[in-house]
Amino acid sequence: MNAEFDFWVGRWQVTDPSDGSTGSNTIRRVLAGKVIEERFHFPGPDGKPYRGRSHTVHVEQRGWCQTWVDSAGLYLDFVGGVNDDGMALERRAVVEGEPVRQRMTWTQIAEDSLVWQWLRTTGDVEDWQLLWRLDYARFA
Repeated sequence: MNAEFDFWVGRWQVTDPSDGSTGSNTIRRVLAGKVIEERFHFPGPDGKPYRGRSHTVHVEQRGWCQTWVDSAGLYLDFVGGVNDDGMALERRAVVEGEPVRQRMTWTQIAEDSLVWQWLRTTGDVEDWQLLWRLDYARFA
């Protein structure tokens, strides 16, 4: 079992520092400990609860692979792994007719906290734009 993502396992309060809104995220190992399951709950921009689920698994020769689905009907798939700052998973997509790369990062990782960011850049340019930041605090 690869333990690189174990820092994320647990029950978390997640806070958007831009507006103070909070939600929760529960991360656990399932299926004989081989899969990391995420259950995300957050207030949505339209006043309806936003819910998401992911499954993450380590695949030899590919790294960490994650599949995300949510209450907005999104399906996203990512690949990545450990880097100098923490952990990053990335995907290529087309948004409004433009090729983009989308990236999730987990940084400033401590025992009871971390920072998660959703980033985007166009094409192959390394000019990442922050779209969403969540500060994680582990529930006691």
